[in-house]
Amino acid sequence: MAQKENTLTDSLAAAQRRLTVTASTNPIGLSESLTRTQQPNEPVDLNAEIIAEIEALSGALQTFDATSGKPNPELIDAAREVNELQMRLNEATHKLEQIKTLGTPLDRLHRATVAAEHRLTNFISAYTRIVTADLLVERFGQEVPIQNLPPTTKQELRLHKRLQVLRHVEPLRTSSETNANTEQRLQQRADVAGERLTALRAHIAKDQNEYAKS
Repeated sequence: MAQKENTLTDSLAAAQRRLTVTASTNPIGLSESLTRTQQPNEPVDLNAEIIAEIEALSGALQTFDATSGKPNPELIDAAREVNELQMRLNEATHKLEQIKTLGTPLDRLHRATVAAEHRLTNFISAYTRIVTADLLVERFGQEVPIQNLPPTTKQELRLHKRLQVLRHVEPLRTSSETNANTEQRLQQRADVAGERLTALRAHIAKDQNEYAKS
């Protein structure tokens, strides 16, 4: 029994001698093999580790000496790339907002149709004033403010053929209609507005040529 106990004691002592437990006192920046927990029986090559640290420090010093006081090309390139990407992002964002503002094709058709009808009405009003001024000069021999005319004379002017023809190129009236903004109705209004803008342009050219002052 005593012999067995001696053998066990000797075995434990031998195992303890093979284990190396070292407290980690390494500063930040040392290699991973010095900072990680050493496994049993894993030798540490301190000489190689020290050489590696010296070489790393030497390389950093050489880089510092070579670039000290000079622009950092990597930083400049990275900043330029970020600026370019930001500009492209801004452009894409602006384009997206414009597309959102335009809305659907039906929205665009509605806006374009309303604008064309509005402009057609304005053109007719403008040319009506021109023709009215011509008729007043023709009748009275001079320009006369229309507000100074009696109602009967105003009514006569409105019935003149040069003014009556302009009523045939007015846009479709939609205020009292139902479903005026349906796709089919919008297409009809757009077609009519385009046709009547063209007709008004042709009529003005013909009227000006026919009644041009000599």
